[in-house]
Amino acid sequence: MVEVLIRNDKYGGPDWTAGRWYGTDYSVPAKNPADQAYKEHDQAYDACIEAGGQVGCYLKADEDLVEKLRVVDLSDYSVHDSMYATAALAFFDAKILRERWQVFLIWFAKGKEGQRTAKDTKYLDEQRDLQRKREDVKETHDDQ
Repeated sequence: MVEVLIRNDKYGGPDWTAGRWYGTDYSVPAKNPADQAYKEHDQAYDACIEAGGQVGCYLKADEDLVEKLRVVDLSDYSVHDSMYATAALAFFDAKILRERWQVFLIWFAKGKEGQRTAKDTKYLDEQRDLQRKREDVKETHDDQ
């Protein structure tokens, strides 16, 4: 029963890819738009691993997933698929908030010492831009 709750369709869930635990075959088609978002998230995480596992890379992948899930129309989904997508959205929203808070604390500490770097400023600017885009998508989705 627990296994059913932690995975969904072909790509939803930790270490669940292409309908298999620790799968690697991305040629397996996604079942629906939410599953496609999970698939792209899996691919983005793989790219992050190959790029050296920088936190910002995973954060961007998580933000992209949230952005895509927000616009999925869940009205035709099964109860299980709809609940899974809603739970994934809530989980990743919380994860993003936690990571942004950590970034802010680091930025604040560096700023107080006058050691904020151009890279820190660029990252924070990118995060603000992503937040604005996310709010625009949410407003568009809410208007529909």
